[in-house]
Amino acid sequence: MVKGETYNLQLFESEAFRHFINVFTNKQSGITKGCELNINTQEISISKGYFFIQGGLLRETTGTSLEIPSETGFYTLVYEIDLSKTNTKDNFNQGEYKIIKGVSDFSNLTQQDLDDDGTIYQLPFCQFIIDEQGLSSFLDVRPMLNYGVYQEKGQVIYENENGISTSFQLNKTLEGASRIRVHYIGKHSEVAKELNCVKELDVIDGKVEDTLEAMYSGSINLWIMRTQISISGKAVILTNNIINGFGEEIFSKEDASIFITKIETL
Repeated sequence: MVKGETYNLQLFESEAFRHFINVFTNKQSGITKGCELNINTQEISISKGYFFIQGGLLRETTGTSLEIPSETGFYTLVYEIDLSKTNTKDNFNQGEYKIIKGVSDFSNLTQQDLDDDGTIYQLPFCQFIIDEQGLSSFLDVRPMLNYGVYQEKGQVIYENENGISTSFQLNKTLEGASRIRVHYIGKHSEVAKELNCVKELDVIDGKVEDTLEAMYSGSINLWIMRTQISISGKAVILTNNIINGFGEEIFSKEDASIFITKIETL
């Protein structure tokens, strides 16, 4: 029997809709908007936003906070879909945040194919280590969804392969644009790995005022670096390079920088 899932007077069921979206996102899962991480010594919070897990759209409506465990171990914060559970009209029971503990290393995540009889998929948000001194490492591991075959292509108005951490000029103004996509790299003098970041920013009256953020874990520290970005006309100004650290060492702002590699209008 053939069901006309998207035809007149036919019911488009959730399983068919998830398959539809999964095909057109090339079976990718990840964040599409918001869901930014903030951390202190007691808890991790996830801001409002949207994300997909194998075609299923989820919305973080108000933001969620989770307590950081006190026992030593290697931890991964995930959002888990479990299709073996049953939803109700009022409650979504098939999804929840979980903090998964590993003893000597980070645990392998369960990522079954939900479009082929799988039931469990764990989407990672962050990883951190708790040792005798407390929180000693933190890494943002959120996958960002690139929209598969229908990726929104922006017009590139600035590009620099190596990145730039000082003020610079765009190739054109933001006139007519409602949003921009900024690609940037977070670098720290004590961390060999570079953190590639992407953030979409609103354009209001041809101008941008916002903050770029990068998170890193050092050998015994977590640091969160923020840089204010202002755009007016063609001028891009980066100011207030601030770094906040958790751990035994105190980092100065010279230890870290954000380097912008590309800006696109959307």
